[in-house]
Amino acid sequence: MGIKIMTMVQIIVLLCFLLRPMIALAEPIDELLVRSVDVTGDGKPEKITLVLKAKDFNSPFQWSLSISSSGKQLFTYASDDTRIDPFFADRGFITDCSGYAECKKKWYFKDILNSLIVPRSGYDLEGILDKSKSNTLYPLGRQYLKECCGIKQNDADAILSRIEKRIRNNQAVLISIPKSPVTSDALMIFCPEVDRFIPVYED
Repeated sequence: MGIKIMTMVQIIVLLCFLLRPMIALAEPIDELLVRSVDVTGDGKPEKITLVLKAKDFNSPFQWSLSISSSGKQLFTYASDDTRIDPFFADRGFITDCSGYAECKKKWYFKDILNSLIVPRSGYDLEGILDKSKSNTLYPLGRQYLKECCGIKQNDADAILSRIEKRIRNNQAVLISIPKSPVTSDALMIFCPEVDRFIPVYED
C-alpha cells in the first residue's frame, strides 16, 4: 500500500510539472517591465516603463510604453496588437526565434524595450536634415512646434538648428516606437525647450 501511495504521489508531481507551462499560458497577462537609459541626451537615465496586458498568453496583447524623468511623464504610447497577433507564428516575422510562443515572448519581453533607441547606423543623417522634403527635421519640427506650443517659424528654426547641431555632432539620442516587429513610428528627439519629444523623420 505504501508503494502504491508513493507511486501515486510521484504521478501527481509529474503531472503538475508537465502541466505547469500550459497553466502558465492560460493565466492573465499583467506585466510591468522597466528599463533605465538616457533617451533625452542629457547623460542621465530616464525611466522607460512597458505595461503588458492580455486575457492570457495566447490572446492579443495590449501594451503601453511611457518615458518619465524625475517623476514627470515625458511621453506615452499605447497599442492594441489584435491585428498582428497571428503573425507571431509566421516564419521570419521576428528573427532569432521559432514558433508563436517563443517569438511572441521575445518581442514583448525583450525586443520592444531594446529597440527603442535607434543607433547612428539605423538612420540616414543627411536624409533627416534634407530641407527639401516634407518628412524631415525642419518641416516636421516647424509644424509640430507650432501645433503643440504655438511657436512661430523663426523661433522654431532656432530650436531646430540647435537640434541639427546635436545630431551632426553625434550628441543626440534618437528614438522610435516599435509599433510591430516590421514597422516603427517616426524618429524622434527630445527637445528641452518644450520638454517634449518631437519628430525628426517619418517614412
